[in-house]
Amino acid sequence: MTLAAAKRALRKHAAALLGAVPRASLDEQAEAVCRAVQRLPEYAAARNVSIYLSMPAGELDTWALCRTALEGGKRLYVPRFSTLSAGAHASEQHQFTTDMQMLRVHDVHELHHGLTANKWGIAEPPPLRAGAAREDRTSFAHAALLTGGEGLDLIVVPGMLFDTHGGRLGHGKGYYDRYIERAQAFARARNARVPYIVAVALREQVRDERVPTGDTDVPLDALVTADHTWVFSRR
Repeated sequence: MTLAAAKRALRKHAAALLGAVPRASLDEQAEAVCRAVQRLPEYAAARNVSIYLSMPAGELDTWALCRTALEGGKRLYVPRFSTLSAGAHASEQHQFTTDMQMLRVHDVHELHHGLTANKWGIAEPPPLRAGAAREDRTSFAHAALLTGGEGLDLIVVPGMLFDTHGGRLGHGKGYYDRYIERAQAFARARNARVPYIVAVALREQVRDERVPTGDTDVPLDALVTADHTWVFSRR
């Protein structure tokens, strides 16, 4: 079986598995994971963090973690994948970008009232805020102008399955692998520390057997579930 075929088969298996997790369990695990992430020294030290916004169902809810980051004074950046305009309905446009942007969300009110859901039901910040371009941790060539030369300190990544060796099976679009590669290159060019890569997962998403990975799949620095935190020796 080819690598691509093995990944497709595992994604299908994972989708069925996650679809069967009860709502009460999703909520309980999300609360525990939020607390566990806050205990990571790398999270405590981080100033600029990226956290993905979870889908409405079948995924660990990350909204509480985003609120916690904002309330703790961190700069929060969340992904934008679509070309959906501000205020448009998800059914009106279906274009998605080749590479995601990582845009700043400034406060809890904006988090809950200023975003637009794309056709996957994932909330995204509009590219403009108060008529000006939103602060973007994507355009690394212009990062000195946009962010004062700072990069991200920590990135919380999604996935479908994870293993206890630091492997991650994503959703198949490669958005995060490409983004992290660029973020790491940006940091190294400035002799800065590369972003710390953390996955958060439901316990149902983790297995001891390695998930299939290729050369472009970025390994994790840490994996956090409601029951356990794995830290991988990569630094």
